[in-house]
Amino acid sequence: MVKELLSRPPKLTINTTVIKIGQILQDAGVMELKTFQEFAKDVKKTAPNYLYQTAFSNQDVRQWQEFSKEMVARYPQLETCYDYWPLQVYYDRWIKYRIIHRRRSRSNVQDIRQFSNTKGLELKTVQYVGRPPPKHSRPHLLEASPIEYSTPTEVTEPLKSPILYPDKCLACCRHPKLTAVQTMKLNHFLASGGLFDLLPVFNSFGIFHDGHLRQLCSLTTTERTVILAEFGSNVDVQTLLQHLDQYAIGAEMPLISSSSSPSNIPCMLCERHTESGDYFRRTIAERLHFHLNRKRLDFLAPVAVIYGIIDDSQLERTLREAGNSASTRKFLADHASVTPFYQQLLQIVLRELARHS
Repeated sequence: MVKELLSRPPKLTINTTVIKIGQILQDAGVMELKTFQEFAKDVKKTAPNYLYQTAFSNQDVRQWQEFSKEMVARYPQLETCYDYWPLQVYYDRWIKYRIIHRRRSRSNVQDIRQFSNTKGLELKTVQYVGRPPPKHSRPHLLEASPIEYSTPTEVTEPLKSPILYPDKCLACCRHPKLTAVQTMKLNHFLASGGLFDLLPVFNSFGIFHDGHLRQLCSLTTTERTVILAEFGSNVDVQTLLQHLDQYAIGAEMPLISSSSSPSNIPCMLCERHTESGDYFRRTIAERLHFHLNRKRLDFLAPVAVIYGIIDDSQLERTLREAGNSASTRKFLADHASVTPFYQQLLQIVLRELARHS
């Protein structure tokens, strides 16, 4: 029986005190208050080695994963919390007050100007607070030194670094090796609904990491129903669909980001075929490419190349058969290197294109 992970309390904010956060973890049996206070000190010591002086949401994804990995190794209790939320909550709180303190310190910096006396025999340092320096009869002897700050300016722009999820290799059908971090949300989704026994079904269908779960959440309810129906008669599709809708909202996994950079990118070639991967260098039919981008499914472009949909003439032939589900399913099933999940995603796109042709 998989123990359900502790979700982040909804009322927990960046202004919650350290004692309050520690008390919540102590009441939940995650760690003692004294242990959490030691954990907080470790975060402040370790974070500068990995992260920029900015909020969690602006951090580089890979650097945050390395930082999380080290902290989890020191405090294994974090593994009982969904997405290691105590680490994120305390870090954001600490960095907020750190930045505020630095800004206040800068506002109190006084202009220090050095100038010589009229005889030029010695240097005097005079502070002028809130007023300009007095005028001298020999202004050419006055020299102002530039103000320098010992602390760098904090990063304010988000760092674009999408997560790379390994997928089944299109060249050799080799399955990827996944880490616990890459499958954490998928496992939590199944465990929270008492559906962990469906993990083999998800894996065999081609949904085996958090990136696939996010792709599934990016679809409409109708499209998800079509995909889940392919799981077989032994799966209660309605219950699974309802749990998926609730989880997508509660875990903050809505549609894939509408920005130019997607939130996750599948690597469809293993390390042995990455260098010779012609799949990524070939173009696909222009209409299909436009439609994939509009639906935020542009990662399916290499899959379209596998099926030979590389020009408009081939796309037209494919669309003529797309209305027939049996023909389309047989056409897509001819390539074992593509998982059933990606076959269904491409089939959804082709059917929608066929309806608008």
